Formats: sequence, structure tokens, C-alpha cells
Amino acid sequence: MVGLVTGLTTTFHPAILLVLFMPNVIKEEKKLESIELTIEVSVLELLPYLAKAAEALSREKPISGWRPGKVDVKTAESVYGEKTLYEASLNFIVRDTLPKIVIEKNIKFIGEPSVAAVTCAPGSPVVYKAEFTLYPEVKIGDVSKIKLKRKSAVVSDEEIENTITYLRNSRANEALVNRASKSGDRVVFSLEVYEDNVPLNVGGKEWSAILGSSYEAWPGMEEKLIDLKSEDLKEFSLKMPDTFYIKKLSGKTLLFKVVVKSVFERTLPEANDDFVHSLGNFPTLASLRDALEKNITSEKNAEEEARLERELIKALVSLSVVSFIPKNLLTTEKEQMLFEQKRMVEGKNLSWNDYLLHLNSTEEVLKNGFEEGATFRLKRNFILAKFIEDRKISVTDGELEEEWKIFSQNETAFLKSEGGQKENQLKLKAHLNTYILQKKAIETLLKETVAI
Repeated sequence: MVGLVTGLTTTFHPAILLVLFMPNVIKEEKKLESIELTIEVSVLELLPYLAKAAEALSREKPISGWRPGKVDVKTAESVYGEKTLYEASLNFIVRDTLPKIVIEKNIKFIGEPSVAAVTCAPGSPVVYKAEFTLYPEVKIGDVSKIKLKRKSAVVSDEEIENTITYLRNSRANEALVNRASKSGDRVVFSLEVYEDNVPLNVGGKEWSAILGSSYEAWPGMEEKLIDLKSEDLKEFSLKMPDTFYIKKLSGKTLLFKVVVKSVFERTLPEANDDFVHSLGNFPTLASLRDALEKNITSEKNAEEEARLERELIKALVSLSVVSFIPKNLLTTEKEQMLFEQKRMVEGKNLSWNDYLLHLNSTEEVLKNGFEEGATFRLKRNFILAKFIEDRKISVTDGELEEEWKIFSQNETAFLKSEGGQKENQLKLKAHLNTYILQKKAIETLLKETVAI
């Protein structure tokens, strides 16, 4: 009966307040998460909205002898019918009356209200209902109780040497050999895995492992691959750890059937100045070590900032109170977390269906499992929004444009796609604005809670 009421937010252009009357709220029903208003507009007060409806209808279906958008109400009634005219007026009524009611009653809500007609017939008042999802009440705890300490980044010689070894491994020369495998070799093999004599779908038919490099795909397998040569077949059992990444196989004892395809002897380059020159603009091995120390220090500092932020948010949420979490937002947040999980899996060139199979799960089960995390994320957002409001934190046009410039450079393909067209860019900028506000809020909180 009612079209979408577009563009309705808690902030309105002043011109929309120029109405001729105060709409009559004949019923108000408030619940924990929502408020439903029943609103009546009298027959007399309908006249300007019927006129707007007549103009709109005449633009869509022009009347002979009348310019589009210039027809009077009486003519429109005779051509389109009273019922059609009344129904067409409803959108104008809602757009004009509902914002004023929101302001008068100081309703703080989330998203778009749900609007439905109750009565919309010629000769009768128009009555409609509007239901709003309320914004929860937020009480921020005593921030001074949060005490965090920043850890200094310390880089050991062992970490630097391990990184150099990694770089040497990445540039190793490989030669196919006809001998039994030993530590340091790369072994290529086919693999079948069984649980209780039932074969498991473990992805690719060909696997590869560098012996002695802490192979993580199947813990304990490396030592089983020692002293094997091409075409050797070996069967063995391994118990998977309780923390195994394929949850349904955690703690299970599995049977493995391995056929070695090939063995490669790997020769690593010596860690000397010649090797360093192959890596880039490093004159000596010592200069590479200095650069690695700086890079590892930078990475550790970034990890420490991320840890401090996690601890800060965890403490802030624990100290604060959010009166309720709207169910519709919780559902949306769980769907977003599922989308992020799927994108992460597919970003590693893995099959999403295989991933669900490995977990022995479904999308619905995974989504329901995100409830606690989704609740935490929503609490975080509500609390930060309250903090931003209390501290009067704002974003300048220059800050937003700078962030948009960075976004545009990184997402050129998206902005050229259908989803990145101009009509969606305002929404994207609104998200960026929120991101900057939250970033500023967290920076402020860290300054107040982290000991130097």
C-alpha cells in the first residue's frame, strides 16, 4: 500500500518543517527495542497532499489538455479515481509529517522506520503506523580505570638470522635427485587420508613439503617423509592436535597413504655480500641486518599498537553499559562476519564449500556462532559513538577528502564498477567519516590510558 519512505533520517532540512499543522499521534506503543506510533491526518489536512499526489500522477500519466504536473485535484479524482489519488498522497503525507513527529518526540532511532497504512480511503482521515528501531542507551564507564602499558620492541639476533635464513630459502636452487630424502630436501607426494577407513576430501592430489621446515599442514608428517625416494609408498597413522585447524579432525587419529613423486635437493646461497646484492640496494650483509632490525622493529611496534587497541576496547566494553542490541543489527552484523570469513578463505585460493566440509558445518551454523563476536562489535560501535558525541570529536572536510583520496587510489577497480558509481559514493564517504571519527576516538582514549 505504501511506497518506500526514502531519505528519512534523524536530521532534516529546515524546509521540511514548513507544514500547516501538527500531525495527530493517536497511539504510542513503546517496547524495549522499538516504538510504534499510530498517526492520523484529518480530511481537511489532506488537501495539500492530495494536490501533490495529483501533480505527481499527471507527470507519470499526463491528462489531455493539462500540462504535466499542473492538474487540479478535482480533475485528477475524475481521471485517476479517488482511491488511486488517496493512495498516491500517502507517501507525501509520511514524508511531510513523520519527520516533525520524530523531532517533537525526540526519537533517536536506527535505520529506516517501517511504515504501513491503516486507513487510506476517500472521505476518511488517513491513518498510518510507523515503527522505529530505537537507539540503545549507552553509559560509558570510568575511562580512568583503564591502565595499559606499552611494551618496547626488542629484536633479537636470532630473529634477524631466522629472517636471513628465510630469504636464503626463498632463493634456494633445487635439483631433482634419485636418492632417499633427507632433512632440507623438498619432497613432492600424493596423499590419501582416512578416518576410520573412510577417505577424506583433503583438496589437492599433489602435496609438497620442505623437510625440517616445521611443516604445518599435517603435524608430525615430516619425520614420516624422511628416507623415502621416488615411487616409494608409505602408510602411517598420526594423531592430530586438539588445536588442529580442521576442527572436525582435532584430536583424531588418521591413516595416511603417501606415494613419493620426486625428491629435490635444495642448495641455499651463502649469507654473504654477493647474496645481499641480489636482494636489492644493500652494500653489505651488515647493512641488510640493520635494515631487517628496523623492519622487524616497525612490525613489532605496529603489532603492539594493535594489541593496545584490542585491550583498550575490551576494557571499555567491559566497563560500559549498552541497554540492548537491536536484533536486526545483530543479524546484519553476523551476516557481515560470515561474508568476511568467506572472503578470507577464498582470498587464500581455497574452496568455501571444502572449508565448510572440513569444519563439518554450514553457513547457518557458522553465522549463529558469530553471535558473541557480533554483539561485541556492535557494543564497541555504540560506545565509541557515545564517546565521540560526549567529547565532541569531529572530522574536517580536508581529513575526509584525504582519506577518500587514499581509498580511491586503492580501490580504482571498485569505483569503476557498478557498485562504485556516484549514487553509492555518498554512502562510502559516510562510512569513511565514521572510520575517521572512531580512529580519532581510539587515539584519544589511548593517550589517556596508556602509560608512556
